[in-house]
Amino acid sequence: IEDLADNQKEKFATFWKEFGRCFKEGAGEDHANRERIAKLLRFASTHADTQEENVSLADCVSRMKEEQDKIYYVTGDTFQAAKSSPHLEIFRKKGIEVLLLSVPALGYIVYYNLVAPRLPTGRRYVREVNALLQPRPGDERLSAAR
Repeated sequence: IEDLADNQKEKFATFWKEFGRCFKEGAGEDHANRERIAKLLRFASTHADTQEENVSLADCVSRMKEEQDKIYYVTGDTFQAAKSSPHLEIFRKKGIEVLLLSVPALGYIVYYNLVAPRLPTGRRYVREVNALLQPRPGDERLSAAR
């Protein structure tokens, strides 16, 4: 499957449409293979602003602004709800890509499996957009984003 994702993008896209939800659930269940599964995960994002789940975490990292130190995501009951979140306004203004998660349990899976551990690049963390509403003490960058 990793070879398919890396070398046969169209076939992987077809595979992902059929089995992607299972992989996302697997990220929450298979801790031994969490990093391997994370490399295969695909998401909708504000980059293309479409419901198609074709953005990998590596894609997101490659498009990050130089000063950006997190990948952000927003959850919604539907794709349209996530895409229409008022929390995205500041990110759109700054040109920062946000993953759009439209399966309610997906926020839980992403948070507990990708926030704490580092991404495969070893460089970035994931941060939920909704967390911007309650910046942590000493987190000047998030306070400035308000």
